[in-house]
Amino acid sequence: MMYTAHIHKELLVLIVLFYLGAVELHVLENLALNKEAYETHGATAGRAVDGGLSQYYPHGSCTHTSSDANIYWEVNLGSKIFIDHVTIYNRGDCCGERLRDVELYIGYGKNSYRLYGFHEDVVGSVYTFELKNVVFGQWVRITRLPSVIDYLTLCEVQVFGYNAAQYFRISANQVGAEIQRSVPALSALQCAYICFKTNECRAANFDEDTYTCDLMSSASNEEETNGMMLIHY
Repeated sequence: MMYTAHIHKELLVLIVLFYLGAVELHVLENLALNKEAYETHGATAGRAVDGGLSQYYPHGSCTHTSSDANIYWEVNLGSKIFIDHVTIYNRGDCCGERLRDVELYIGYGKNSYRLYGFHEDVVGSVYTFELKNVVFGQWVRITRLPSVIDYLTLCEVQVFGYNAAQYFRISANQVGAEIQRSVPALSALQCAYICFKTNECRAANFDEDTYTCDLMSSASNEEETNGMMLIHY
């Protein structure tokens, strides 16, 4: 699927459906793989996004920081994406108790993190933060409660989601539609994604002043042309 949006004070999102046989466009990808990663008091951050799933530190694919409070690891995904879930791999040869009381933060930038997940006590071998709703962001941070003073070791961090740029493009098109209900949204892209996930939604109007997403059904006929279904005026 793709969406088009006209960027103004109020943004109107027009859904365009592509049919490509059995091809599934919305395949979740690990978008953290080989991206730029950082950690406090350490120089091994990139090991957590190198694709190696070995949970044995001697294999050279696990991070390692100093022992301190407020230690964190983070990755820059390179662009804003829709994040579906985040999976972390703990060390398996020893010291698994270091990865405890873990917090997951996601943000547009390094200065806009919000808490989206928390695992109390010790993480097992592998743990997935299942997000209640898809989160739109570019930076992902793994840290622990300030009360935890210990080394931070992560053997892999996988951030599964959709690259927003693959599903959206800018256009001046508009569509006749009727508002069915309104929901909160942080951006036009998130508004479009909510529409995509909502049955009977054919367009969405995003107001950037109120952060409101109006979900609309079509008020006109639908027409399929060359494998593409557009909603016309």
